[in-house]
Amino acid sequence: MKSVPSSQQSKPTLKDVAEAAGVSIMTVSNALHNKPGVKAETRKKVLAVARRMNYSSNPSAKMLRSGRSDIIEVIVGSFDNPFYSRLASALSDEIERNGREALLRETHYDRRGEENALSEPFSLFCDGVIIVTPLLSSDKIKQIALHKPVVLHEMPSDDNVFDTVNLANEDGAADAIRHLYAKGCRNIAVIGSSHLGPEDMLLNLNNPGTLRYRGCFRAFNELGLTMSQDTAFDCGWDAHSGREAAERMLTSGIAFDGAFCLTDSVALGVLQTLRRHGIRVPDDFKVIGFDGISMGADVSPTLTTIEPDYREAARALVADLLARIDGSTAAPRKTIVGYTVTERESA
Repeated sequence: MKSVPSSQQSKPTLKDVAEAAGVSIMTVSNALHNKPGVKAETRKKVLAVARRMNYSSNPSAKMLRSGRSDIIEVIVGSFDNPFYSRLASALSDEIERNGREALLRETHYDRRGEENALSEPFSLFCDGVIIVTPLLSSDKIKQIALHKPVVLHEMPSDDNVFDTVNLANEDGAADAIRHLYAKGCRNIAVIGSSHLGPEDMLLNLNNPGTLRYRGCFRAFNELGLTMSQDTAFDCGWDAHSGREAAERMLTSGIAFDGAFCLTDSVALGVLQTLRRHGIRVPDDFKVIGFDGISMGADVSPTLTTIEPDYREAARALVADLLARIDGSTAAPRKTIVGYTVTERESA
């Protein structure tokens, strides 16, 4: 048998593993990436053959051959935020469903951390990036886009340069107010707002908080209710801030009978404060949140919420990015994903 000169030897490929295992290349790829549709016995066999042959995926080699690594980078602010965590999970599933690998990066809401994450060596192998974090500047995003396709989630893009996928923040907030009204609430607090006046709401329209506040304002006017700085309680979008804001609401001198919280995390904090003060929910006071995080179904009372369609958001983000990776020069898409009013015990 003719020997192969060492200079011609190369690392095993997917095809080599497939031939050794007696299966197709697609089966090997699916087995190595833990995709559905591969029998457990076949997966075990493929993994054993791959180990025996010392097979490993090499993104740099793949890029040299095809110009692509099939790796999609996802930048999120923090996995501790249940909204980002759920969206990141949906994105990872959708990326893998499309035969790519997801590289999830967490920046802890640090601007320098976000910029560093996008300049680290492994990031350079990625074919494109989905940005789900609030701190990167428009100039920085444009700089990144010089080297790879970029799509944005819940970020301003008024210059129509990037594909963006946003939640139905304004309509969802309006429906939250309508839901409380339908349940009998007439003195409704808005918790998590930014104390914006009508003039302010004309600015920064792509900011989720501003849009949710605008939705509240619209629904209040529609229902003949009065919305003012006395009915809006500014706070951060976490449970601790919600607890503190609820204390201010209870000592405001206004007999509120319901609250729309701009995030579920805020709502969970509000529920804790109401419970501590002996206020019965939903009998004495009703609460609705926004985000549809899983913890809302585990508290008592369970939390009524505006629940975005995370799967739809993930599908749109990945589809837009893959189209750009494939060379699409179409005008940037602006997608707003749907939602449901998930009614539980709190309202």
